[in-house]
Amino acid sequence: LDIGHAHVNGCLPQFLHDGASRYHYLYDCKGISEAHLEIGQGSIHFAPVATAMYAHGARGVVDVPTYRGAYNSIRALRHFGIG
Repeated sequence: LDIGHAHVNGCLPQFLHDGASRYHYLYDCKGISEAHLEIGQGSIHFAPVATAMYAHGARGVVDVPTYRGAYNSIRALRHFGIG
């Protein structure tokens, strides 16, 4: 599940609820932009993402363009209990 695409298309809550995927591409985005931002720099609320990933045994891959962005995203995800 591409978290950003699901968020932009308005179906993220339903996908998370249904456990639609066991693997997630994790990045943040603002509004309808699909820019791959560091986790915490956009408009996706990651607490529900973390809860759903844990509940469904899902795994994730951080998908941001820079090493620093990946590092910062992993730190942010740990705040939500992922990683």
